[in-house]
Amino acid sequence: GYPAPPEWANPDFSHVDQPVVAVNWVEADHYCRWFSQVSGRNYRLPAEAEWEKAAQGGRPQRADRRGLQ
Repeated sequence: GYPAPPEWANPDFSHVDQPVVAVNWVEADHYCRWFSQVSGRNYRLPAEAEWEKAAQGGRPQRADRRGLQ
């Protein structure tokens, strides 16, 4: 098996109503594959471009750090 995640026993991070923490990309990808199999639907992590677009929160992409378009 795998070792427990670093914050597994920490009560500040292990409440059932809180999101998952201390999970790396490989673990999250494995979960998506597993959940896809058991649910019969397709789940995956977003591609980098999808993540970047979502992180912008609907704002138009800026050309540089100064905000020039």
